[in-house]
Amino acid sequence: MNQQSKNTHITPEKLANPLTVGQYLILQGKRQELDGMSFDISNIKRRQDRQAGWIILLLICVMVLMVAMLFVLTL
Repeated sequence: MNQQSKNTHITPEKLANPLTVGQYLILQGKRQELDGMSFDISNIKRRQDRQAGWIILLLICVMVLMVAMLFVLTL
């Protein structure tokens, strides 16, 4: 049990884990990719919202035209 607690204890060496320049650059590249992906996702959501709005507007126009045609045809 004492051995297990030693393994989970955080030491200064574990906290100060220096990265090499290559590792740092790789992590920065991954971070930029993730930032770009989240921007793309927000653009896709915005585009879908606009498309849904246009579809609803089109459906409303079709319904109004159908009611108008029924009104004209029943006269």
